[in-house]
Amino acid sequence: MYNHTIIFNALQRIYHSILLLLFFITPLISVDAQSFELKIYSKKSTLEKDLDSILFKNTYLNKYDIYKVVDSISYDFALKGFINNSYLLKEKDTVINCFFTLNTKIDSVRIFYDQNLIALNFIKTISNNYTENYFEVHTSDLQKTLNAVSQYFETKGFSFSKVSLNNLILKNNKIEADLDLEVSTKRRINAIFIKGYDDFPKKYLKHYLDIDANKIFNYRSLLKTQELINTIPFITQIKNPEVLFTKDSTTLFLYLKKKSISSFDGIIGFSNEQKSKKIKLNGHLNLLLNNIFNNGESIGLNWRNTGNEINILKLSLNTPYILRSKFSAFGSFNIFKQDSTYTNTNNELKLNYSFNRNQSISSVFNFENSNTSTPQNTLNFKNYNKIFTGISYSYLPAIIQNKNHFNLVLSYLIGSRTTKQLKSKQNKAQFYLEYLIRLNQKNNILIKNSSEFLNASEILENELITIGGVNSIRGFDEFSIPTSKYSITNIEYQFYTNNTNYVYTIADFAFVKNDFLGIKNNLLGIGLGYSFKSNKSIINFGYAIGKTNNQAFKINNAKIHIKFSSYF
Repeated sequence: MYNHTIIFNALQRIYHSILLLLFFITPLISVDAQSFELKIYSKKSTLEKDLDSILFKNTYLNKYDIYKVVDSISYDFALKGFINNSYLLKEKDTVINCFFTLNTKIDSVRIFYDQNLIALNFIKTISNNYTENYFEVHTSDLQKTLNAVSQYFETKGFSFSKVSLNNLILKNNKIEADLDLEVSTKRRINAIFIKGYDDFPKKYLKHYLDIDANKIFNYRSLLKTQELINTIPFITQIKNPEVLFTKDSTTLFLYLKKKSISSFDGIIGFSNEQKSKKIKLNGHLNLLLNNIFNNGESIGLNWRNTGNEINILKLSLNTPYILRSKFSAFGSFNIFKQDSTYTNTNNELKLNYSFNRNQSISSVFNFENSNTSTPQNTLNFKNYNKIFTGISYSYLPAIIQNKNHFNLVLSYLIGSRTTKQLKSKQNKAQFYLEYLIRLNQKNNILIKNSSEFLNASEILENELITIGGVNSIRGFDEFSIPTSKYSITNIEYQFYTNNTNYVYTIADFAFVKNDFLGIKNNLLGIGLGYSFKSNKSIINFGYAIGKTNNQAFKINNAKIHIKFSSYF
């Protein structure tokens, strides 16, 4: 996308070309598989260390390859500051001796530039010795410096600019030159065409891919677009983006195909009933519909029957970039039923503002009510209504293959709980962290932490948070542990047996506090698991044993979980 030229050794190359002509003036004789040996010497022993820094082969099949290597070595010396180096070739049988004269070393180059074309702030990034008229760089850094100047113009949209040095002179053992710039026309994206997926939600172009009509075009942003397209879950990239340049327009072509990522999954768990010694069956169904309306939306339906008299139903809807703005909406409706004792319903609405594709901040509105089925309210269970408002921050970058991945979600809400007797203030907070460390192609470490607390002057039993199971701390029954404060850390070591399947270890740690009962506990779950992918499905098999402060590890308390996910 850009060009630059170094011409400080132009005369030197002409001289070398004459040497080449003389060296090969006679026809090449012998078609035998003959090899030639190259030996390089310096006429000054003090310069031997400079020769030692140049790497080259000793044996070659023909003389022309030797000359190219010698010329390349001369160029490397020039970049090291020996601008006026020269060499002499002498042939004896199959040995070619090259005698280098490095001459005086030039350590720096003073380059005069036009501040109307290059900002002084940029000059400060490429040189430590500069004025408003010139800057100096070490000779060995000259190539890198000219590359940086080219990149400076390319980033600003002048994609076909040319950079070179003119009017070179040697003055006081320093090269002085003028920076010659041929600045091209500034390129902006005039049109964007999507091939293969006509209904692709255009709002993703601006807010996720960060491309829009009239945006400055440069090669680096094109590579970034190519990478980001691969992180949008509901599309695949047929081929890399292409750009059509005409005299007065720049057109970007994206080649996309819609990908089905809706899923249905289930969990089947088996455990022993401690009293009856019978096998207990747990169940879970989850339906997730993604981008079925070509709007990037997600619709979720989740139902659970844990086998211990707990039933859960959850509905959710997420709509990104409403009206092509940076705002997104999320809503959820939850029902939690504990046998015939009580039923809790929870409604939540979030209005998200996206700073960029990875970070967003949300206003949160939460409404919860509980109805008990006991003949009359007791001290343990009471009917109540809650209203919370708060704020949430999310850092959820897309997963990029073979790179570490980090997620973070924080939320804090304040509100009140109203019962028949009184109204009291409450606050609650949630914290979620996930960090996937990719050690190499076969080994990963996954670390997750999920924490939550409910702070109130009085806690009712029917407002406690319930944890436990495959999605929180493994080795325990689903939603079997009531708590008002908890922190769970999950650590997995994953060993991939192929590109998609892996064996993993289970090490889950949790601290829980039940303010209703006034007790604390430390939980530990350990085990092994295996996840394997087949066609459009993923099956995850896990075996874990849990222990508490008062209960040791027991094999007959182990939990077996099978999670099946099918994509359509």
